[in-house]
Parts: sequence; structure tokens; C-alpha cells
Amino acid sequence: MKTVILSPLHRPRDVAQLMDNSVRQSHRIPVIVVENGEALGCFKSLQDFNSVQDYKTVIKDFKVVSSPEVKGVGAARNACLAAAREAGADAFIFMDADDYYGPRYVDEYIRALHFLSDHGYSAIGKTQGWALLGDGLYRFPASTTTLPSGGTYAGFVQDAEPFPETIVHGEDHLWWKAMAQAGKRTFLSLNQDHYCYIRHQSNTWVLPDPLVRLGRGVADYYGRRHPNAIDKKLKPIEQRGNPSQPEISAAMKVFR
Repeated sequence: MKTVILSPLHRPRDVAQLMDNSVRQSHRIPVIVVENGEALGCFKSLQDFNSVQDYKTVIKDFKVVSSPEVKGVGAARNACLAAAREAGADAFIFMDADDYYGPRYVDEYIRALHFLSDHGYSAIGKTQGWALLGDGLYRFPASTTTLPSGGTYAGFVQDAEPFPETIVHGEDHLWWKAMAQAGKRTFLSLNQDHYCYIRHQSNTWVLPDPLVRLGRGVADYYGRRHPNAIDKKLKPIEQRGNPSQPEISAAMKVFR
């Protein structure tokens, strides 16, 4: 089974994170980067990375596609899928450039894809667990949503429905629903390891942190840590419930 990593890239500042995520993997496979938006052309200077020893070992696995016509996250994901088809890939694993992926993320999904193939599934995604918010690292062990994190989608190229391109955010969840509506079986993994969603000011999903917490429920809080803390056996500092009503009201005012 030929499997590729797909990474849409629309901010130059995310190149280093994308590279670090790739270098970190214990199981390395080809990476297709689709440049778009502000990132057009920024990956062509790969010689900048050749001086960094850790990067030398993965540069050869990268294919960079420039897509100036791409507008929006959905279109970028579709461009990734088109590049995977052109490369003759059977399966894909998304790795968003601005999130954190632990060393065993790809290894876990390679094994998961074989399970999907054996049992008639078309796609997989992880339940929404680890998140680095503005005030620190959280894990939502019992997330109330039945929709996976969009940065954890993987599946089979021939079964993939197109992502919606006419909306600003939420294209990932609409795609998950579209897969089901098209009769494609999807698998929601309860294993939250190896992936951390990172909040920042340029997120496509602009919901304030208190509303993110409100939507996901009770959380374990680990303090201000690097996202690689998810790879360690750490104990949470405390458990946090929903944000207070004043926090929610303030966030709603900002969101409006």
C-alpha cells in the first residue's frame, strides 16, 4: 500500500514546524506539501534546510506542489488529494503544518490503514483530545463531540470525497459528514495519543479559547508546556470544568 503524508502550507512561518513533525516520525514516508496563499514559493529554497543535519535525511522524501489558484482550506486539502492521486498513492495521512505530531503518529496510522482496508472502512480520524490553548496544555479525555480533529484525517485516495471549498472554516467536519452521506464508512479513533491541536492567532477556526473549552467539556490541565509533553507520561496539575460564565460572556462578545 503506497501511503503519503499530505501537508497544506499557507503560512511561511509553519515550514519549520512541518519539517520538525516530519523529522520526528519513527516511520518515514513520502510527504507532499501543497504551497498556497502566503507560502507560495517559500519551500523552494530547500537548500536552507540542507545545513541542518536532521533535515537532510527527510528532504529527499518531500514533493512540493505550488498551487496559486488555491483559495481556502478546503481547496488546499483538495489540491493535496489531487497531488496524491497524481503520485499514484493508495492512501493518505494528513499532517497540518501548524499542529504537533508525536514520533509514532505515522506508525500508528500505517497500522490503522491496514485495519481499515481489512474491515471496509474509507477514512479515520482521532477524537478531539490534546489541545495547546493560550494558557497551557489541555487534554479533553471525554470530548462530547463525535467529530474528529481535522488534522488527523487519513484514508484511501479512491474513496475520498471532495472537501467543501465555499466555507471559511468547518470544511473538515463537513467532509466527515459527506463521507458518511456518500456511504463511505468512517472510523472515529478514541486513541488521542500522538497529536496535539495548537491554537494561535492565525487559526482558521477563530473560536476563542473559553468557547473551545465549553464545547469539549471537562479537561485535564498540564500547565504551560511544549506540546511534546503529550509524548511523556505526565500527571495533570488539575482538572478543569467549563469556563466561568463571565469568561464565556467575554468570549462571546469578542467572537461577535
